[in-house]
Amino acid sequence: MITSVKNAIGYSLRQLIKRKKGVPLIPNESKQELFSHLPLNERKQADVTARQLFSDFHLNDLYENSSADNFRQNLFYLEMLERAFSEADVKIPQNIVAADIGPSDWFYVKALYAALKWWSNPDGREVQLTGYEADAFRVYPNGFSRYDFAQSYIQGLEKVQYIPEKFTRQPEKYDLITMLFPFVFIKDHLKWGLPFRRFDAYSAQIGHQFRSIPATCSRVNRPPDRSEATLVFYYFSDLFFLVKEDRIFLMDSPFKFIL
Repeated sequence: MITSVKNAIGYSLRQLIKRKKGVPLIPNESKQELFSHLPLNERKQADVTARQLFSDFHLNDLYENSSADNFRQNLFYLEMLERAFSEADVKIPQNIVAADIGPSDWFYVKALYAALKWWSNPDGREVQLTGYEADAFRVYPNGFSRYDFAQSYIQGLEKVQYIPEKFTRQPEKYDLITMLFPFVFIKDHLKWGLPFRRFDAYSAQIGHQFRSIPATCSRVNRPPDRSEATLVFYYFSDLFFLVKEDRIFLMDSPFKFIL
């Protein structure tokens, strides 16, 4: 009860103040020792996978403009999305309009953008991507907010915008919607500083997604009452799972250590 009240007050203040300090400068760091913390056999696997992703998804800009940690994070998300699109047999149109729900400061936006642009299409696509974050003005110890960092992470990406609002129904606006590692349990929702009244049952959020995508389009996180595959991303006890219909896939990724 105390946590819920504290979260409600803090959230309301953040929405009122809307802290924007400016776009933080994130220095580029060397990527030479990205996987030095891993055992030798795992290090080799991670390096091979990273090189393949770098080539297939044109990660030059990310490589040259990111910290080592952020580059590893994006490698993880990109590998996850690549597998997810394959498992769900997602059909991505040549000109895609996509949304991402609850991206925090969107530290993985370049991985998501690269997946939408280059997955199974060596010539690339036209991508229009929007991120919706309900708690965009949470402030970090360095004084910058999630909103500030998001502006830094989306630099260099065309037709990408970060909206500091909760996602709501937008009938048939999007070709594909992603919601990566959503809060399914109220305790996690409260732990991240969100008020109880802002907690949406997972099925309710899925409903908003469904009504925002034409019935003929593919979707990640598809509603289970449809004939299309349902694909959800979960994280439990340091393990990552892809859930598709009645099957569960353990994602044995060399990058899974980053969360």
